[in-house]
Amino acid sequence: MNVTARMYNPGFLSNDEIVASFCVRGNEFKSMVEALRECTGSTNTHQIVIGPRGSGKTSLLLRVAAEIMCDIDLSERFFPIVFAEESYEICTAGEFWLECLSRLADQAPRGQAT
Repeated sequence: MNVTARMYNPGFLSNDEIVASFCVRGNEFKSMVEALRECTGSTNTHQIVIGPRGSGKTSLLLRVAAEIMCDIDLSERFFPIVFAEESYEICTAGEFWLECLSRLADQAPRGQAT
C-alpha cells in the first residue's frame, strides 16, 4: 500500500482557489471587510486574529487579502502584505515592521520604466 502524506497549506493556493474554497469563518470575514470599507484614512481600527492551531486564521486572512486585491475600491486604498504562515523570527515591534518592509519589497508590483 502506497500512502502519500499531504499537508494542507492555504499559502500555496491562488486567490481564486482561496475564494472558491473558503466556507467557514464567514461572519468574521464579513466583519473584517466591513471594517476595512469603513476606514476613512484619518483613523483606522486595528484587528487581531487569535485562535488555536488549525482554526482557520491563515485561511481567513488570505481570504481578506484576496478580497482586497479583487475589489476595486479596497485595492485602491490597501495593499495586503502576506507573511509566511509562521513567523517565529519576529519578536519585537521593530522586527515586525522590518519584516513588513521586506515583504512589501518582495510583493509590491514593480513600476514600469518609461
